[in-house]
Amino acid sequence: MKEVHKSALWALICIPITLFAGYFSYAMAHGSFTFLVIFLAPGGLFISLMEGVLDSNWSLITVGILGQYLGYFAIIHGIRKLVSWFRFRARKEEPAN
Repeated sequence: MKEVHKSALWALICIPITLFAGYFSYAMAHGSFTFLVIFLAPGGLFISLMEGVLDSNWSLITVGILGQYLGYFAIIHGIRKLVSWFRFRARKEEPAN
């Protein structure tokens, strides 16, 4: 359970990433930093899945940030699990002295 809490706290990094990526890729650089859209992908996917349900801009923003958070949580938690699994395997395969 401790890993889930740490992943949930690390997933809060999605809020500044979302704000900076949205600002720099659309408003500031007028589309010249299009690679930053990759950082907005989890929220965009979540919004596209909820396309017919959303009616106002605030609900669109709320669902987008929630999608970003859930996407980043899944990515961070998956990477943490993978790293801990590789560490466990490395410790298991070390020869005994």
